[in-house]
Amino acid sequence: MSLIKLRKSNDINYNKERGLISSYIYNTRLRYYLTLSLTFVLLIILFIKQQFINLKQFTSYDTGILNINSNIKLENGYIITDFNQQDLLTLKPLQPSTINPSQFETWLTQEVVIARNKILKNIKFSGNENEWDNNIPLGVLTASPSRQSPNYFYQWTRDSAMTLNALVSDYFDNVETGQKIQIHDILLQYINNSIVLQRLDNLSGKFSLKDKYKGLAEPKFNIDSTPFNENWGRPQNDGPALRIITVLNYLKLLETNSLSVENFTNPNYHYTFNNELDILSNLIYYDLQFIVLNYEESSFDLWEEIVDRHFFTTLVQFYALEKAIKKWENFKLMYGIFPNNDNNLLNQLKTTHKVLLEYLLSKDNFINPYKGYVVESPNLLNIRSGLDIAVILASIVCHPSKSIINSDHLVPFDVYDSGILNTLYSLVQSMSIIYPINHPISNLNIGVALGRYPEDIYDGVHTSEGNPWFIATTSAAELIFKLIESYRVEEKPIVIDIWKTKFWSLFFHESNKFPWQKDLIVTIPYNSIAFNMTLDNLFKYGDSFFEVVRKHMSHEGEMSEQFNKYSGFLQGASDLSWSYSTFLDAIRARNKVQGLTA
Repeated sequence: MSLIKLRKSNDINYNKERGLISSYIYNTRLRYYLTLSLTFVLLIILFIKQQFINLKQFTSYDTGILNINSNIKLENGYIITDFNQQDLLTLKPLQPSTINPSQFETWLTQEVVIARNKILKNIKFSGNENEWDNNIPLGVLTASPSRQSPNYFYQWTRDSAMTLNALVSDYFDNVETGQKIQIHDILLQYINNSIVLQRLDNLSGKFSLKDKYKGLAEPKFNIDSTPFNENWGRPQNDGPALRIITVLNYLKLLETNSLSVENFTNPNYHYTFNNELDILSNLIYYDLQFIVLNYEESSFDLWEEIVDRHFFTTLVQFYALEKAIKKWENFKLMYGIFPNNDNNLLNQLKTTHKVLLEYLLSKDNFINPYKGYVVESPNLLNIRSGLDIAVILASIVCHPSKSIINSDHLVPFDVYDSGILNTLYSLVQSMSIIYPINHPISNLNIGVALGRYPEDIYDGVHTSEGNPWFIATTSAAELIFKLIESYRVEEKPIVIDIWKTKFWSLFFHESNKFPWQKDLIVTIPYNSIAFNMTLDNLFKYGDSFFEVVRKHMSHEGEMSEQFNKYSGFLQGASDLSWSYSTFLDAIRARNKVQGLTA
């Protein structure tokens, strides 16, 4: 009897304990799921809030081309002329360099010489032809001397055009007379070689109207100017447009300096052209035909990885047409004829130009209401964020210095465009986190090492982890200096719409009295104390990207394609031509700003 009672007692205790345990587990799970649910709800709220901010930014996005002479209407606005006389906005202090200013300036001057020489070493031209094999034509530019791990010893249409465009602009600087003559030889020999490459049948297509001149979209060729017949990311539709931009810039340079092609065509080099008309008829004409016939086609991006209609490709095509239309009109006015006697091409250029502008400014494409930045590849948002340094590259390529070459062109997405500035802001914010070498400086409010896009996995040889690129980092500097130049040259105030331009939060402290989440527009009048202080901070911020470059290039001034995101050491293709040319472009933009006075 006692044994039965004992068992019952034990069973009762066991059941009580099991009940308590079950209750504890149930309560723990309940708390867990409640916490998880609350966290999920908070994340949803934050996501909706961010989408609302992005939506407000881009539904009010100004898709028109800015009229810089228009009066600014201030509604719900605030004017700041002197930071010391108000407490609404405060500039953040910047320390762009870890060396003293004179040493920094010396380094910049020395690196300019190194960068120029490195580019020239990667080109075969009449000044160094004895250093190259005889089967390599004059005018060939190699992307890099690297022949293994990786092999970049090829000529890319894009890299050649971008690099030589830097040399064209270099003419406007105080380079030595001998080097100016070299630049003419290089550009004419490049043009001569390009005419040959245009006509090569390749795996992208043929040089024929029936095939829509699709062979012109071939991205790269062997250095002996024969087709590259292996698998690759083809076609790439930005190449012809970039070549148009470079060659027309060169022809403009000749015109500005009262020179002509005939002044530099040496008969010993067997050019296939004699004058400007020949260049327009034999090279530029077909690049333009390619754009007109293929502008709606998807292609690989400038990183040779994904297929879409990309922002970079579309904007450079638009800009190439913008320049070509003016060239064709002026040529007809001066000489009474069109290149190749084609009276229809100009109208085709204007029609395509109009369609591309509408496509660029459509809010269904690169201006996405749910993104706070310009999207590079809008149809691939299921696999990528769309955040890409290619957007910055497109803007600076299509908006050179206000004082040279294209001052009369009106092209959207200029360097002061809110979408462009927000793109840089978003890249800085993202890459401050994903690249460990940025962590020590991520809270210092200075430039950081930038890469191509956040999802990048190309390490310079294989696919593992993406790294910062010199191209990306120096392009950020160029954008900043061109932004300063636009304010100085156009003598316009700094207008900050907090909703539309997160970029400015990099430079101003958020005062408790400043309603950052309100529809407030702040205007800093041109040449006011606050204006000059702000531009001074912008200049320091641009220099801080150069400081990143200085820290991670070699002691001899060498730049590769990438630098390791953990160690900061050089990685990928050595002595990349494009790395040096973007450095020269950024330095040139900096020099223009230094030459301006308020």
